[in-house]
Amino acid sequence: MKKICLLIILLLIPSALAISTDMKESYEQGETMIVEIMGNILQPISKDDVELFRGHVQVPIDYDVKRIGRKHYFYGIAPQNENNYSLKINNLLTTVDGVTQEIDFIQNFSTTAESVDYSIKPGFAIFEDEFEFTINLNRDLEKTISIDFPEETDIILNSGENKIEITSLENETGFRIIQIGKYSVPVFILELPTEPEVYTTNLKIFPKRIESILLYGQTKSYPISITNEGDSEITDLVLNYNSDVFDVEPISIQTIAPNETISFNLSLKTQDEPISEIITLESDSFYEKIELNISYTENMNETETPYLEENYSETQGYYCSELGGESCSADEECSSETVPTIDVNKCCLETCSTSEDKSLAWLGFVIGLIILIALIVVGVRYKKSKEKSSALKGQVTQAKKANPIFSKKP
Repeated sequence: MKKICLLIILLLIPSALAISTDMKESYEQGETMIVEIMGNILQPISKDDVELFRGHVQVPIDYDVKRIGRKHYFYGIAPQNENNYSLKINNLLTTVDGVTQEIDFIQNFSTTAESVDYSIKPGFAIFEDEFEFTINLNRDLEKTISIDFPEETDIILNSGENKIEITSLENETGFRIIQIGKYSVPVFILELPTEPEVYTTNLKIFPKRIESILLYGQTKSYPISITNEGDSEITDLVLNYNSDVFDVEPISIQTIAPNETISFNLSLKTQDEPISEIITLESDSFYEKIELNISYTENMNETETPYLEENYSETQGYYCSELGGESCSADEECSSETVPTIDVNKCCLETCSTSEDKSLAWLGFVIGLIILIALIVVGVRYKKSKEKSSALKGQVTQAKKANPIFSKKP
């Protein structure tokens, strides 16, 4: 009956052949599921839109979903029960028969009767110089596994929780798959800033990153704007680029006055070959780089250059971590408005907090208010008592003066 209901649900969902995953048919209990979500995904998948079901019942799962480089990944810890499950992604923006649509995507899997020997968390990472993974060994005896990054080595896992730190290599940036034991972990290594601290940020570059998918045989020009947000004129701005790949117009920018915006265009010299390049802009007091990733497709519906679209936000050119933000979990709320980034649809630039945190904060406020009121009441009573005591002493003094007999000693 459950299978029939699930089949009916799937038939009611619009065709989503453009979306698929490499999810396995079954996982051991507690195993880390690392799944690539493939297809024409038009915006980062929100963590809030991912759910796990056992039949019609939603079940909790420790998970996350992110765009890593140009790919989208889900990871989760498989449930600790043998059963059939459905992973559902709601409101996934894609194209169906060439038309942009939001769909609900469902992928089925099962868990076996066996428990996994070890799991890894998280199942992917975005970092600059180092990142720490947690590996849980669910056995009493130690186990040796191998890691192939930054160099091939063996590590010994002890029973319970193990912390494994991965360190990047110099000039080793971008997307790659790291093998940690039996898990193939996708990571994106950000380039470390190597510029001297004297560089200022009085110039604003748009965009910071260019991601573009073109049709084979198509050519395109990419406009880039530079705005001087400082108080002084910028002179002798130098553009460094690969002249075998790009034509730049204008070739040089002599001066940019305060509050002035200058634009230049990049045109491709090559065709039908994937491009991954970096353009740098620098002067005596400024340094900035622009990353370009251009690929080709035979499908017209897959072509895109997001930064040229009207609804493009500048934050979409950054990873959430580059903005100093974080992705709030499903049971957390951001203390400010969220922004879209490369890897997270809702990046929180302030603080993520749960309703319990808010309740505790409110409770603390109430308790503090009660204590303050109590102190005020005590203070007022003390003042009145002191005034009454002073008044009584005054009356006694007056009585003594009026009746000298009271002041005589026996």
